[in-house]
Amino acid sequence: MSSTAQDLFGADGLLARKAGKLRRALARQPDHVGVLCELALVQRRQGDIAGALDTYRRLASLRPGQPLPAWSIAVLSGAGTRGVAPPPGVAPVPFVRRLGFLDPAQQRELLALVVARRGRFVAARLGDGDGGRGVVDGGSRRALVATRDALRPVLAWLAPKLKAAAREALALLPVCADDAHELQLNVTAHGAGDFFRVHRDHGEGADAGRRLTYVHYFHPAPRRFGGGDLLLHDTDRAAGKFALGLFSRLPPEGNSLLFFPSDCFHEILPVSGGDGFADSRFAVSGWLVAPAAARVEPSGRRRHRDGGEREQGGAGELRDTRHATQPLDRPLRRRRCGSSAPSRSSPPAGWRRRARRRGCRRRCPRRPPPSAARAWPSRPRPRSRGRRSGPT
Repeated sequence: MSSTAQDLFGADGLLARKAGKLRRALARQPDHVGVLCELALVQRRQGDIAGALDTYRRLASLRPGQPLPAWSIAVLSGAGTRGVAPPPGVAPVPFVRRLGFLDPAQQRELLALVVARRGRFVAARLGDGDGGRGVVDGGSRRALVATRDALRPVLAWLAPKLKAAAREALALLPVCADDAHELQLNVTAHGAGDFFRVHRDHGEGADAGRRLTYVHYFHPAPRRFGGGDLLLHDTDRAAGKFALGLFSRLPPEGNSLLFFPSDCFHEILPVSGGDGFADSRFAVSGWLVAPAAARVEPSGRRRHRDGGEREQGGAGELRDTRHATQPLDRPLRRRRCGSSAPSRSSPPAGWRRRARRRGCRRRCPRRPPPSAARAWPSRPRPRSRGRRSGPT
C-alpha cells in the first residue's frame, strides 16, 4: 500500500481516528442521526461493509421511510436493489459479490496458465475498449492486459460459469440486460505501482454497449502484494456524475467475483509489493455488452445504424435530434441601432453615421461608452431662415 493510502486506510490512519471519534460521540448520544450517517460513510471508506450495514440498519429504525438507508441496506447486504427506489442525486453503487467462485483445482489451473503466458500481456490502453485500440496513458492507467485468447485452454469451463453468475447478478442489479447480450472478457495484471484512476466502463464507440462489469480476483496464497483496492464512487447514474470522497472500498479478495453497473464510476488504488509477475494482482474482468442495435446512451439517446441519434420520449416516442440547431459561440448582435431583429453578421456600413444624425442615445454593440473627453454628439438643431411675416 502506498504512503498516501496508508495514511488514509491504515490502522492509525485518518479514517480510523475519525471512526474512533464518532464511536465515542455515539456512546454519549446513541440515537444521534448525524453521527450515525457520518460513521456509516467512514465505515464504507474503510471497507468495513458489515459495520456499515449495521449502522444503516440503526438509521433505518430511527428514520423509517428514508431512501438512503433503505438503498444502502439493499446494496451492502447483497440482497439486490431491484424494486428499491434510489435516493436522489449521488448514491452508493450497487454491487454483488460472490466469494469462493472457483474450485481450488480450477483456481490453480487458471493461475498457472496466466503465469505461463506472460508473453501475451501488453500495456493497457485507454479508449475504445482493450482489444488493441486506444492509446497508452501512463498518467491514467498502468497495468498489463491480455485478450481472451490467452485463456483459451480454460474457456470451456470458465465462460459458462461466468455467464451463469452474470444471469444471477442481473436479477439483483438495476441493469437493463437480457440473454441476447454478449460476454466479453480479458485478463489483467497489476504489479507494483500499477493503478487505474477514476473512470467508468460505459463510454462511446466500442464501449457504448457495456451494461454490467464483472471482476474475478485470483492470486497466489498468501497474497504477496498490497493495495489494489477497488473504490466504487457514489454515482448519479442519470446525470453521469460522481461525488469525490464518497465511495465503498472493496479489497481484492482471492477467488471472489464482483458485479456492478458499467456506467458507475470506480477506481483501482496503486499496488505495492510483489517480487515479480507471478505475485501480481490478477483479475479476469469484462463486461456484458448489448447488441449494436439496442445501445442506449446514458443521456437517454438511442444510437442507430444511420449514424444519428434519436432521443427517447416518455411513452417510447423517438424524437430525431440529428438536425437540431447547435448554439453558436458568438453572442447575438443587433443589425442597427433601434432595430430589434437579431443578426450574427456584422452591422451594415454607415450605421454609426446614421445613428449620429438621428441623435440616438442608445448603447450600440460597438459604440464606446461616453466619457468626459469624448461626448456623443446630439442631433443639431436646424437653422432658422428668418421669421415669415403674415398678410397685413
